[in-house]
Amino acid sequence: RAQHNMAEGGSCSVTSVPLCEDTAPTVAADSASGACACSDSGTQQLDKRKMPLPLPPHKRQAEEAQLQAAPTGSRGSPNDHETFSAFQQLTSVQRAIIRRFIGMLNTEEDSVVITNPLQQHGPIVYVTNAWQDMCGYSNERAIGQNPRLTQGEGSCPETIHSMGRALSKGHACRVRLINYRGYNNEPFWNCLSVQPILFNRKPVLFAATLKDYSYRLTRLVSLAPAQFCKAGDCLQYRVHLCDIGGARSLSQARQIDVTASHLDIEDLTEVEQAEVEQAGGGESDEESSSTGKQAPPQLLSKHVKRLGFGGLELEPEYLLDRLRHECAELGMPCQFQELEVGGTELMRMEVCSEASSSSGSENQSSADGDYGDYGGHSSLRAVLHVLPEDAEGTYAISLMRLVGDTFQFHAMYRKLRDRLSDIVSTPPLRPMKGK
Repeated sequence: RAQHNMAEGGSCSVTSVPLCEDTAPTVAADSASGACACSDSGTQQLDKRKMPLPLPPHKRQAEEAQLQAAPTGSRGSPNDHETFSAFQQLTSVQRAIIRRFIGMLNTEEDSVVITNPLQQHGPIVYVTNAWQDMCGYSNERAIGQNPRLTQGEGSCPETIHSMGRALSKGHACRVRLINYRGYNNEPFWNCLSVQPILFNRKPVLFAATLKDYSYRLTRLVSLAPAQFCKAGDCLQYRVHLCDIGGARSLSQARQIDVTASHLDIEDLTEVEQAEVEQAGGGESDEESSSTGKQAPPQLLSKHVKRLGFGGLELEPEYLLDRLRHECAELGMPCQFQELEVGGTELMRMEVCSEASSSSGSENQSSADGDYGDYGGHSSLRAVLHVLPEDAEGTYAISLMRLVGDTFQFHAMYRKLRDRLSDIVSTPPLRPMKGK
């Protein structure tokens, strides 16, 4: 019934079976640290006891300051990357695309790395200053190297192999992986989106946007966060480079189509302009639209009266993990699924709240925002969804009562709202029209 209300009769496919943290079957995966396991949904879970804790903020800041002050760690001028041989070996088309791409970024805030799949080992050809600060490698140490230089003993091999398979097919993917900073080998949780950049319908570059989720994930003490690589059909839609408004759009996992009309030909030398024209110029916008360009995922309609939280610019997997953690802290058992509805990724979690058999005391405790004794019969079942609000990476959490007392359901909502206060700083869930 919840799926029918969410999709309004649309098609729905389950991409992973319901999981309960205590009962999910696992298969051991070979790892250098022996701390990685593969669940039946294809994600990787790490034993947090074997993962070193991040450095205290004051110590990390001191080491970052040393990195930036060191002669070999200075980040240099914005165009220093063009002096490296790995960049000079790029084709004129690749260089023109990178220059266009860089113009959309804030190099001090957007952590982005660009690699060249046309060269052996896919070397790094450009990194922003924010990437250098996050990963701890300067231009001199990063450009020309493979991105695996940030991997270590806690990085899950199965996740890395899955990402390699996706990129070999030219697929966009969304990844969560443990990486290591170059200046002190400190592990951190890296959430990245990888976008293939296509010219003449072939990948000529890969761009990845990185986000450090260490602070958020290490606080979820009731569960072990998973490492994973997702490259499903819902991520394989194309957008034109000219339709991307800025860095926020670039952070979404999808394929980016480039044509000659998107490039600043005037900024190229005569030789480079001739090479771009000889390359064929790519498809026109009309041709691309008629040769397999997929539409963006359909945005699902949300019920006007449904409780929830909107405007969350966070990774959907983190939002699901956060809900699981808070439910565990509140003593509410839950099961979750990852679904695809109308080409849109949707995360569904069903929560049960148990109360004592005394209805009078139950209603009173619910009105006060307390869940009472969990040793009795099941009195409330609710479903929570994590779903996109737009195509730019904004998500919402929607709550709906399936069975049970309305007062207790509202008490659950208030309890979750209070526990999510650090991320719920925007107005409540707003109605949104589906496309």
